Amino acid sequence: MKYNEIKTFVFNTLNREYWIRQSLEIRNIPPAKDKGRDTITILFSDSIVSLDPMHIVLLSCIIENLKEKDFLIWLKAVNKKLDHFINENVAFKKYWEGGKGDHIDSPDSARLNLWRITDAGKEGYSISVENYFKILFPEKDLSSLRTVLNELYFNVFDHADAKNNAFSYIYYDEHVHKIYIAVCDYGIGIAASLRKAYTLNSDGEALQMSLKSGISAKSQVHNKGFGLDVVISSLGKDNSFRIVSNKGLLKLKGNTKKPEYYNLDFDFKGTLIYFDLSTDMFPDDEELSTFSFD
Repeated sequence: MKYNEIKTFVFNTLNREYWIRQSLEIRNIPPAKDKGRDTITILFSDSIVSLDPMHIVLLSCIIENLKEKDFLIWLKAVNKKLDHFINENVAFKKYWEGGKGDHIDSPDSARLNLWRITDAGKEGYSISVENYFKILFPEKDLSSLRTVLNELYFNVFDHADAKNNAFSYIYYDEHVHKIYIAVCDYGIGIAASLRKAYTLNSDGEALQMSLKSGISAKSQVHNKGFGLDVVISSLGKDNSFRIVSNKGLLKLKGNTKKPEYYNLDFDFKGTLIYFDLSTDMFPDDEELSTFSFD
C-alpha cells in the first residue's frame, strides 16, 4: 500500500514547554484527506532515552487526536532503549490497534502503565491502583491515594468535555519512594470550564481558584468541586505539582500551599496535570494496629 507522508515531527528534548508547543502544532493539523494512507511521523532523536509520565500522557493525547482525524501514525525512536520502552513497555500500538484499548499491563511491575480514562472504568482503576500499592505497603492507609485519583478522573468527565481523549500514567520509583502521576485530556480546559460559573481575570487565576475546596463549574449535579484541593493536601515537602490548562500554568513546590501561577502566550485547550507523592506521607493503617479478636 502506498502511504502519503504528510509531515514528520522531531522531538529532540524532554523540555516540557517544547513538548506542549509541539502538541499544539500537531493538534492544528486538519483531518487527513486520504484516510488510512496519510501518515504523520513522530521521531524521537538519539538524545531522548526515556519518557516521564508527563510526556507519556501528552503523547497519548496527540496520538488519539491524530487517529480521530484518520491519520496513520509512525512512532520512531533512534535510541534502542527508548524504542523498546515505547513498543514493549508502554506498548502504545496495542492501545489503538483493533479498537481502543483501555489498559495494557507493563512488564515492568513498577509501572502501572498507561490508562485510557473512561467513565465506566474510572472508579475501578483507582481501586486497582490502591490495591497494587497496598501489596507494597501493607502497613499504610492508602485511601487518600484512591481519593486523589478519583477526583482527577471524575473531573475529566465533570468538566473537561474531552470526548474520550484523556489518559493517565502512574510510575513508582522505589529509590526515592515517590509515586509519579500524570493526567492529560484534550478537553476545554479548567479556565474555560470555570468561566461558565465565575468571572475571572486570567486563566492563571482560574488555576489558582481550582485549588480551593468547593470550587466547581457546576456542570454536574453530583459534582462537589474540582477536587484539586484534595491532591494538594496530599503533598509533602519534597513533592511538586504542576497544571497546564488553557493559557495558564500553575506550580506548587512542597507543602507550602503557596502556588505560583503564570499566564502563557499559547492556549493549551485541555488540561495537563503532573505531580509526585511521597509514600512516606501516607499514614499508618490504624486498623492494623488496633484490631484484635480479644
